[in-house]
Amino acid sequence: MKGKRFLFSVLLAVAVYVGLFAYGNFSDVAHQLGDFRWIFLPAILGLTLFNYAMRWMKWEYYLRVANVRGVPWKESLNIFLAGLAMTLTPGKVGEWIKSYFLKEFHGVPASKSAPIVLAERVTDAFSMVLLSLGGLFLFRQEFIYVIAVAVFFLLCLAMFRFKPVATWSVALARRIPFLHRHAEFIYEFYQNAYIIFSPKALLISIALGFISWLGEGIAMYYVLLGLGAQNSWELAVQGVFILSIASLAGAALPLPGGLGAAEAVTSGLIKGLVGLPKDAAAAGVLLIRICTLWFGVAIGLISLFILTRRAQRRTPGTTRAAEPA
Repeated sequence: MKGKRFLFSVLLAVAVYVGLFAYGNFSDVAHQLGDFRWIFLPAILGLTLFNYAMRWMKWEYYLRVANVRGVPWKESLNIFLAGLAMTLTPGKVGEWIKSYFLKEFHGVPASKSAPIVLAERVTDAFSMVLLSLGGLFLFRQEFIYVIAVAVFFLLCLAMFRFKPVATWSVALARRIPFLHRHAEFIYEFYQNAYIIFSPKALLISIALGFISWLGEGIAMYYVLLGLGAQNSWELAVQGVFILSIASLAGAALPLPGGLGAAEAVTSGLIKGLVGLPKDAAAAGVLLIRICTLWFGVAIGLISLFILTRRAQRRTPGTTRAAEPA
């Protein structure tokens, strides 16, 4: 079943990128790729790796906030990177595989690790909202939708800090037949989320997210520069703005890796905001998605393979409990 879903994601990606070539005219897009200043490629990939490194630091920080101890840094890094392979699942739900490996190797309950995965997603989105604000004000674009997203996430965060929600959720779960056996999990999940979404943890994680996604925004700037855009500080702001808005658009829809939505927004902004022709816009989308999404998926698949092999070698009953505080 998982293989079929992955195959569907790959086929969807092929369809999207064939559509991009057709949008920009196959020969013109190929010409733009041929003329691209490939000297910027190491910087683009380096900034993508910088993004992953900073997000791993946030993952490590959250493990400590949640009192998850005894996870070696190499294993922690592999678990984090394995989540990148799961970005091809609809809505990135496959990233919960990180909770599976923490339980498999260290006995960490899902109710303790799942809030970490949720917090990663929420704080990443909020960081991109902050990154997009500069471009919204600078280019006088409509920002009502971005503000609405920010308000929505703030309400979600407030919910996790309002303790009566836990009591109400557990009481409701006990009344619903198919949720009755999960009532305790819901309560424990909320208790751990209350700690993870504390004001201090939020400020630190949003700051780390801001810095990490700024790296990929600058990578977008180098893509635009390599396509022949005029170098300026405004182009740098445009790159960060485009990457942030496209990422938010991709995250808003339950599509594998945001395929289709992120590409459409990126190409539209490159053409309408930066002023590059549609063949250059199509080439820019291909380059940034290969150097971010697919580069990350490739790294994630390697880590997923390593962890899966290790899990297969384990014998029943060898799972260690997480080290207590």
